[in-house]
Order: sequence, then C-alpha cells, then structure tokens
Amino acid sequence: SSPVPTLATDKVYKITFAKGEHGKLTGQDENGKVVIPNILSGSSVPTAPAATADPGYTFIGWNPKLAGTVTADGTYVAQYIKSEKDWKTITFDKGLNGTLEGQTADGKVIKSDILINSTFPAAPKVTPVKGYEFTGWSPVLPGKVTMDGTYVAQYKKITENWKTITFDKGLNGTLEGQNGDGKVIKSDILVDTTFPAAPKVTPEKGYKFKNWSPVLPGEVTSDGTYIAQYEKVVEDWKTITFDKGLNGTL
Repeated sequence: SSPVPTLATDKVYKITFAKGEHGKLTGQDENGKVVIPNILSGSSVPTAPAATADPGYTFIGWNPKLAGTVTADGTYVAQYIKSEKDWKTITFDKGLNGTLEGQTADGKVIKSDILINSTFPAAPKVTPVKGYEFTGWSPVLPGKVTMDGTYVAQYKKITENWKTITFDKGLNGTLEGQNGDGKVIKSDILVDTTFPAAPKVTPEKGYKFKNWSPVLPGEVTSDGTYIAQYEKVVEDWKTITFDKGLNGTL
C-alpha cells in the first residue's frame, strides 16, 4: 500500500485512471474513472485497474505511459485499437434491372465497419426498371454479420408488360431479315414504348408496297401482327388475246 501522510507538510497527490473511448475499467465511477487520492509524493504509482475493451477493440496500454513514482497529480487514459478481423463490410449490388437508394456510380451501397455478430444492416430500397419486379437478394440476407459479403438484387420479368410484334411479308413481296415463314418477329418489347421500326419491304415485280394492315401505331400496347399490303402496278400488266380465226376453234 502507499505510504500514509504523517505531517501537514507532506505532499499528497491524486492519480486518475480514465476508461477512454472503447472500453471500461474495473471499479470505475459514473464518469468512467477510477480516482485514487492522497498518495504520498515519491510513492509508487498505484496498480492500474483492469481495462476491458469493447467488442471489436483491444486494450493496448495507457496514455501517458505509467510513471514509476508519484510526483504530481496525474491522469492516465486507457488506449485501444480496432481488432480488424472483427469488423466487416457488407455490399449491396443493384443487379441487372433496377437501382438502389443511395447507390454509388457503380450501382452499389457499401456499409463498412460493421461489428462481427451484430445485427445485419437494413438493405437499401430497390427500384426495379419498368417491366420488372424485385424478388429478393442473392444470397439471402442473414440475421447477423459473420463475414464480409456482397448481396445482389434479383428481379423477374412482369410477363404481361412485354409484347411481341410480328411483321408478315404478305402475298406479293419479301421483308428484309425475314425468317423461313416470311416473318420478322420482334419480341421482348416493353409495353407503352415506341413502336419498333418496320422492316424494309421489297415487292415482287408488278407490285408496289402500299402499307401495313393494321396501321402501325405509335406505341406498343399489345402483341400484334402486321401484314404488308401491295397493289398492282397497272401499267406493268398486259393482256394477250388469241383468236380462233376463220376455220377452227381454240
């Protein structure tokens, strides 16, 4: 134990141990301190209280370093460092068909410095692009953080919002890019978007392309088939007449 002052002229000092920012001390008061008063000058610095670091931190000593003897009042503050292995980073990725609230330029929301075994952070709000709906995260979000992880937003098509437009060559011509059935098919067109460009029509000789039936709309609102229509080029068609003559029949 420290020497007890015996004379009024004996100098006594107070040593204070403070818990610091990331831990606590055995026997600390409501202010996070252990105060030892009435220590006679020249006495050994009292034994420091045990410091217990908060989760994710490690106690590394006192600041300033503990002196050997007491020569004045002194305060020693517990020091800690992060235990890097105990802090994790969770990344949310927007995926292919949507955006995340607060995302970075590359479509991510990154939550770092999350203490291991703590509650998993709230996922950002997902806004799907038109024609899709958000279905969840891959992998499934866990209840607690146990490791670094990346979670990607998943979507599925809203089937009724995607349409197929078919162009048919009709009777007297061909279409650029047509298939074996004389059709050009444009699928996966989002409803209420601009109607796709029609393929080039090449009429057969003696015909000219007239229009499409039905008339092409401005926007896609449903599946549809549009047939090329033609009309004869009158001056390209002639009439040949055979006559039986005077002494026979045909």
